[in-house]
Parts: sequence; structure tokens; C-alpha cells
Amino acid sequence: IDIASDHHTEQSKSVNNYQPVSSHSMPKPIPYDESHQQPSSIPHVSPAKPITTENASINKNSQEAAVIGPRIFKKGIKGSASLNPNDNINQVAICYSCGIRIRGPFISAMDRCYCVEHFTCSRCSTNLMECGFVEENGKLCCEFDFEQYLAPFCAKCGHKILKECIHALEKTWHPECFVCTACQREIGNGSFHVKEGHPYCINGNID
Repeated sequence: IDIASDHHTEQSKSVNNYQPVSSHSMPKPIPYDESHQQPSSIPHVSPAKPITTENASINKNSQEAAVIGPRIFKKGIKGSASLNPNDNINQVAICYSCGIRIRGPFISAMDRCYCVEHFTCSRCSTNLMECGFVEENGKLCCEFDFEQYLAPFCAKCGHKILKECIHALEKTWHPECFVCTACQREIGNGSFHVKEGHPYCINGNID
């Protein structure tokens, strides 16, 4: 027989020189002990902890601002309202306040019609024909009461807002005061990011 390697040659010799051994001299099997198991060469790796990142979020109010836009108080100066005799039979005037057709004279103001008795301040009942006035959400108010009691305060400068008013972050702002914390540009009525309660424009750096 042609043997291919030294290893096989030694094995062959061992087989040929085999001598039978008495069963009484056979070594007893040694029970397997797991405590003597060789340590694994593969290093133990602890499971990676989840990495949390604080992402800027789009505030709900920002989406509303983008859709609704800044709220505008419609202001009328003294003398801007006029009394219409309503003597045109083809003219149909509907009171903006009560929604009922006006049969007699009516007040024209801000491209709307009002019953004479309804064109008054909702707070003090002053006739608004005699003074300046403000209309918001369908309610009329004399200019004095609006500035004294109803005008909201700006969250940044603390002054009363008498013209345009932006609602965001559950607060009211002057348009010129609602700016990006990073670049100081006016955000206006567009969408914005919020981090730690501060507004950032879409391109603002929130790091």
C-alpha cells in the first residue's frame, strides 16, 4: 500500500502493532466537566445602548400659522362709517352682526352692513359712528376699549399688539418680534421648528 503522508504512516504502524488489552485494564471514562471548558476566544460584547437624539419638531401652531396666517384687526377711523338711507328697492342689506335683512337705514363700514342699533361697542355700547373702532372675529369694539382691555400683549417685547398679530407657541407676537432664534429673521406666517421653547426658521441652525 502506498502511504501519502507521514501521519498516515504512523497511524498504519500503530494499527499493525496493536495488542489486545484486557477489559480490566481499560481506563474508565472521565465525566465531562463544563467548568474545565476552555474559554471562548470570541470577546464578549455588551449590547449597544440606544442613542437618543433630540430632534426639532414642527409645532402644531406653526402649521396653523402657515395656513391661517397672521390675524388682522380691522380698524376703522372716526368718520369712516356712513349712514345709508336704504332707499334703493333693489338693494338688499344684511346686517353682519345679526344676519337679518335690514329694512330701514343701515350703517356701512369696512365693506359691511350693520343695523344702526348693532353698530356699537360690544364692551361699552358706545355708538361707533362717533369714534374709531376695531372689528375682530365679528365683534365690534371702540378703539379705546380695545387698546385698554382687549389688545393682546407681545410675548417678546411685552407691548400691546394693536395691528397684525401672530399666534404661535400658544402666545401672541408682533410680526417683527416673531423671529428665528438663530438668524433673527422674521418667520412671518410660515412653518418653523421649535427647540427648548424657542422658534427657528426652517433654515435655522438648531444645534
